[in-house]
Amino acid sequence: MIKLSRLADYAVVIMGQIAKMPTISHNAQTLAQLTNLPEPTVAKILTRLRRKDILQSQRGMHGGYGLAKKLDQISLADIITAIDGPINLTLCTSSGSERCSIENLCQSRTSWHKVNQSVRNILSSFALTDFIDTPPLLWSEQQGNVSHGVQP
Repeated sequence: MIKLSRLADYAVVIMGQIAKMPTISHNAQTLAQLTNLPEPTVAKILTRLRRKDILQSQRGMHGGYGLAKKLDQISLADIITAIDGPINLTLCTSSGSERCSIENLCQSRTSWHKVNQSVRNILSSFALTDFIDTPPLLWSEQQGNVSHGVQP
């Protein structure tokens, strides 16, 4: 079974919450409450997403985390890679120091590279906007008049 890490899965959930109100700052405590995830885990994920320029942080009384890019410019692959590192299905497609013991004899290595690239391409084709249940709130809606829908 091919499976995302728990942190990568949680990162998609957190980013979905941020995407619902993309123009305001979010903090770990509020996001933890909204997602029912432990606050230290949320803080760890936010830090990793900031380091990969998916989120930006702002200090101060009204500080927190906000999007560093537009919603449609953040892909599922971006989020997963920020948390888990490069997407590699097999050891031979990894560029890390750990190597496969039969790499030199492997007949399927070239094919795995093609499969790996296809998976990356598919994950890159899904934007964060594909992972939110409701449309993002408009700035005026975030200021008090909350309703979803088309801007008048």
